[in-house]
Amino acid sequence: MDFSPDGTLLAVAGKDLYIHVYDETTKSLAFKMKERGDMPGHSNRIFCTKFNQSDPNMLVSGGWDNTVQVYDLRYRGPVHSIFGPNVCGDSIAFRNDGVTMVTGSYR
Repeated sequence: MDFSPDGTLLAVAGKDLYIHVYDETTKSLAFKMKERGDMPGHSNRIFCTKFNQSDPNMLVSGGWDNTVQVYDLRYRGPVHSIFGPNVCGDSIAFRNDGVTMVTGSYR
């Protein structure tokens, strides 16, 4: 789970393959994200969500399906997918430049 840079949103995920975004002001579900158009989203358990502190509309997630999904909150779905990392914990981070992302991987 991770809070948006301004602390108003909380993104959580798990075995249901959806990113649940909660509004911290109302303490209620704002929206869910999984697929968008031809971008299928995750196909296995999601272990990590991380907001980009430099871009409040960018959220990434990683899990057991060997992908990192890049979401744009304005579109409410994935806009890019990176194949490779098998993320098994809280192991995604952005550098302060807002561009460079690092992941930990089981493999």
